[in-house]
Amino acid sequence: MKMSYRDKVILIVLLVILVWAIGIMYFIKPKFESLDRTNKEYDSVVATLKKKEAQVEEEKDLKERVQAAYENANKLAAIFYDKMGTPEVSTLIDTLLDEDKIVNDSLTISPYTSTTLDFINSTPMEATTEIDKIAQRSQQLGKPVDTITSDSVQSATGPAELPVYTITFGFESKLEDIKAFFDHLLAAEQCSLIVTDCTIDDVNEEKVKGNITMVLIMVPRYSDPFAADEAAKKAAEEAGDSSES
Repeated sequence: MKMSYRDKVILIVLLVILVWAIGIMYFIKPKFESLDRTNKEYDSVVATLKKKEAQVEEEKDLKERVQAAYENANKLAAIFYDKMGTPEVSTLIDTLLDEDKIVNDSLTISPYTSTTLDFINSTPMEATTEIDKIAQRSQQLGKPVDTITSDSVQSATGPAELPVYTITFGFESKLEDIKAFFDHLLAAEQCSLIVTDCTIDDVNEEKVKGNITMVLIMVPRYSDPFAADEAAKKAAEEAGDSSES
């Protein structure tokens, strides 16, 4: 069939429109969609990068802060006794009592347990005798953990779960020796051996007899985090080398 010039022009226009539509559908539109996804991914990566940069900036002195925290923790731990077993506790108590010439009997040490260091004994004692006053002074060591400080130790905050022993024993000694024993506990560098109860049968005797209850609070010593990290890396490297061989 012979087509007129007008028909040929219309056909060409229709073909151009068809090609343009197919091009948009199968080539241009997917490219725009891909570009849009790429832009979103780029924005997400940029946001993540900025977040990481902020984190790096915030933690640029992390090593120094970890070192300071480690040193402060060790200073705080130094005013407590290190973790001990029952035989070591028994030896410690015997040594302290021997230094002040106090004879003890029926020494009893509770099983190893833990307690929240908030108040060791919040019940006030009525200071009626000199020995009560000394015991009351010793009880001041049983304050909240955030009040236990020294010149080189910053305050800790909040309750802490710590291992403890409860120690009870009968004693016989001169009254001044018991006073000296309490004074030495108060003056000791490690002040976590706390007298919670002291009874005396007769303070007028030349040698007094009674019973003492104490709480020994302990804090495990911390290892250097950087030394531990280096040791872990070295162990991992050695494990990798042995597996390859």
